[in-house]
Amino acid sequence: MKVEVHPEVRERDLRFAVVEVEGVDPGADPSDLVERKVAELRERFDLEGLKEDPIVRAYRDYLWDLGIDPTKTRPAGEALLRRALRGSFPRINAVVDCYNLASAEFRVPISCFDRNALVGDVLSIRPAEEGERMVDIAGEEVELDPRFVVVADGEGPISVSPYRDARRTRVVGSTRDVVLVAHGAPGVEGSHLVEALERAVEYLEAGAGASSASSVELI
Repeated sequence: MKVEVHPEVRERDLRFAVVEVEGVDPGADPSDLVERKVAELRERFDLEGLKEDPIVRAYRDYLWDLGIDPTKTRPAGEALLRRALRGSFPRINAVVDCYNLASAEFRVPISCFDRNALVGDVLSIRPAEEGERMVDIAGEEVELDPRFVVVADGEGPISVSPYRDARRTRVVGSTRDVVLVAHGAPGVEGSHLVEALERAVEYLEAGAGASSASSVELI
């Protein structure tokens, strides 16, 4: 999978990391892994201190710059970590659960796309176009602000960075191969994104039966 980044995205001090993973099984049961890792998160973090975490702050500042109140629409990584700390970590399927663990641990938004649902062999990371629309993972059609950065395939946007994914390319029961994208924010080091995806691959192998993965690419 080739990834192209628009020059304007580069100018915004945004980095992304990408990895392809094969042989996943959404029907696997990662309960032991989830319970163990959520317990570790609850030992490491506390709700009151999250707002001072430099990674959390970087994503919050980025959302403010996009005109989004991060206390109402939280960056995905922070939202997942908060749910873990409250004892309500969401369970969707094995694939989603595993990469969500890594997202919460690193406070990094991670998108996951069913490789067979993607149109074409190129992902484009670019500003949203005026009037562009996307049906999000909940099935709601949303109009995209040109200030937003999107990940798009040959048909159109499949993710709004750093907080919302499309329904069309979501992981379903028949998904076997996936592409993961870690979304950066100004001030978040590229190495942190790479580590988040490496951990996601580790969890996918342990809890979702992943058979192989490419090297994580920082872009």
